[in-house]
Amino acid sequence: GICVPCRAGTVDLHDTMQRILAGNATQLDLDDVAGRGALIRATSRCGLGATAANPILTTLTKFPDMYQDRLCTQHDTLLPAFDLDAALAGFGEALSELKADGAS
Repeated sequence: GICVPCRAGTVDLHDTMQRILAGNATQLDLDDVAGRGALIRATSRCGLGATAANPILTTLTKFPDMYQDRLCTQHDTLLPAFDLDAALAGFGEALSELKADGAS
């Protein structure tokens, strides 16, 4: 898209929804999703952008317990929103490239 609210906002919503689905989100993430969805709706230049967040916003309203059940509760000192798997995702590929280039 040519407008930033839709182009960047929907990617941000997608990333946050992935954290929610993985159980790595906090209440702050849910609040941010609602706020960002409303912002995308209000500032997008076309109908697609204005309605892009509707499925998420509707399910937040109609099924809040499903979202609450997926939130991470902090029982230790680790940040609940930190995703170790995502942080290490490129490590294996980078290591393989280094080995292929002769570095050790």
